[in-house]
Parts: sequence; C-alpha cells; structure tokens
Amino acid sequence: MKIGAKLLGFVAACSLTTLVVAGVSVATLQRFEQALTRVEDASVRSLDAANFNRLAAEVTMDSRGVYASADRTEPGNTPPASARVSPQWMPSGPTGRPG
Repeated sequence: MKIGAKLLGFVAACSLTTLVVAGVSVATLQRFEQALTRVEDASVRSLDAANFNRLAAEVTMDSRGVYASADRTEPGNTPPASARVSPQWMPSGPTGRPG
C-alpha cells in the first residue's frame, strides 16, 4: 500500500470520527435545550403559583380584617391592599381601618 493511500485512509477515518462526534454533540445539545425549556416552564409556573398564593393570602387577610397584625385577635395599623394604592385613604381611628 502506498503512503498516499494510507494518508487518505487516515484522513477519512479522522473525518468520520469528527462527523460522529459532531452528531452526538448536536443530539446532546437538543436534549439539553429541551430540558432547559422544561425547567424554564416549571419556573414560570412556580412563580405564577407563588403570586396566586400571595394574592389569595392578601384577600383572605383583607376579608378577615387582619392588617399585618402580630396575631389574629388584634388588627394592625396597615390598611388593606386596595386602600394602600388609593391616595384618598385616611385612617379614621386607632384600628387603622378606613372610615
């Protein structure tokens, strides 16, 4: 076998190895991208659930008349969320509830 044929065989083997490695790399990156997309979707759902939980807790606290108090028997001085965004809210008494 001539040296040219041996070199051509070696180059062909290296090319084939490079193509196999590239194919495996592309497949791995596609699976990684899919996994990353699933993690991002789960993160968004988790944040949505946390926001919903915060809003539900706020509505529950407002409906009970408990405004950031230490315990549930004594109302605090913080107005409900709907009153905090309104500039017309003025506390009318020691309980801090809107008049």
